Amino acid sequence: MASQPISNLPIIDLTKENLKPGTISWLESCASVRHALEEYGCFVAIYDQVSSQLNKQVFDSLVDLFDLPIETKTRNTSDITFNGYVGQLPHAPLHESMGIPHATTLESFQSFTNLMWPSGKDQFFYYKLFTFSGVICTNAMLSYAQQVSELEKLVDKMVFESYGAETHFEKHVESTTYLLRPIKYRAAKEGLENGKIGSNVHTDKGFLAILHQSQVNALQVQPR
Repeated sequence: MASQPISNLPIIDLTKENLKPGTISWLESCASVRHALEEYGCFVAIYDQVSSQLNKQVFDSLVDLFDLPIETKTRNTSDITFNGYVGQLPHAPLHESMGIPHATTLESFQSFTNLMWPSGKDQFFYYKLFTFSGVICTNAMLSYAQQVSELEKLVDKMVFESYGAETHFEKHVESTTYLLRPIKYRAAKEGLENGKIGSNVHTDKGFLAILHQSQVNALQVQPR
């Protein structure tokens, strides 16, 4: 089956103000999520909890991360496949990625930042929030991971409830850990000839994967 552009996938709005369990809007959204996952395996989520300011800070920070020397990036190791640095692969020469496990915890980001920048790197770690009470410095990547994890929990809850398995949801949440996986794809100067693609065809093995692109629409997904 040919890959489909994102525009051909179901689009589900998860920002509705009345999207609360038990409401008609909630039940309709649960049904839409279940149908999309059963029929396509994925969907495009409209979600506005990550601010444009935080979004920009995260993507700007990742430029600095991937500009690090290769000997520094390869310090990001893991005993679990694809949970550390992946790059310089003959079959996927355009691909580079890093792994930050337990991404919703401050300790994980402190450890990762110290590994990549032993002498310190505040701009990767912090960004400024301008509020009515003043300026607050917070951890950009941690804030991003925590906010996106809320989206994951929301979709999980919808899936569990749509199958009548809501009594198992809390145990599922308690056993869930999050891996933040920044990915960079270099532009293919020769197009797609000679296998110059970012990543080979694959299926993510976790319960749910959330993919957040930059402004370059290059992602292809294969429906069920």
